[in-house]
Amino acid sequence: MPSVVIAKMDATANDPPEGLNIQGFPTLKFFKAGSDKTKPMDYDGDRTVKGFRKFLKANAGTEFELPKKEKKKPSTAEL
Repeated sequence: MPSVVIAKMDATANDPPEGLNIQGFPTLKFFKAGSDKTKPMDYDGDRTVKGFRKFLKANAGTEFELPKKEKKKPSTAEL
């Protein structure tokens, strides 16, 4: 069972929950497990995997590990 779930919602095609302040796109909201779902944390950090991972590590209530990124093998195809 995953300890972190990342969900996506198109606020231009769906009505966001009442009280959720959406000012621009993309807007990232963090809902901590077990917390009040009407008061998410705004994410305004670096828009990189490294920045988001650091934010999650600091704020998630449960330890987690991200899968390791596979290194691409060099292509043997000729140009």
